[in-house]
Amino acid sequence: MSIIQSDVYAARETELETDPAVQLMAAELRHDQVPYVDLVDDTGSPHQDFVLGAAQEHHRTSNYEGALHLGAVATVVLRLAFDRPPRRYVVWPGGSHSEQYEQRYELTCINLYELAMRVRSIVCAVTNMSPQELAGQLGGDGQQHPSVGRIMAEADRATSLLEFVFQEQRAE
Repeated sequence: MSIIQSDVYAARETELETDPAVQLMAAELRHDQVPYVDLVDDTGSPHQDFVLGAAQEHHRTSNYEGALHLGAVATVVLRLAFDRPPRRYVVWPGGSHSEQYEQRYELTCINLYELAMRVRSIVCAVTNMSPQELAGQLGGDGQQHPSVGRIMAEADRATSLLEFVFQEQRAE
């Protein structure tokens, strides 16, 4: 079956691929390990409840003021979460405390938002803190689903807490 799609719709999808709110939604799907089959029907189209939920979340968290084509956000979120080749990061605590933490972590992530979520989880595990305790120590409010800006700032502060070193590599 072929789908006829206007140039305007295709351009909007391309624009959405760089939208921080869409990037964060895709990262959350991967971080929470939501199976692709739970989000689509037999034809590969997003389920209606996912389409509506993604559009509502985008409206709530994005600064975009224009009109959206119904399904565009869900389609792009799925494409970013499941179709794009991920990058591999090797992460380890370094600097003055390196002898204290010998573990290295290999993470495969689709974007920096997913990397930030995973680093936050590592810092929580290494320091034996809950996400709320870590956020409190770092000056955050410990919300389960912080804003795009807040999760990046929190991850930045968390990585400096343990002086993490990052090395980006192509995922195989």
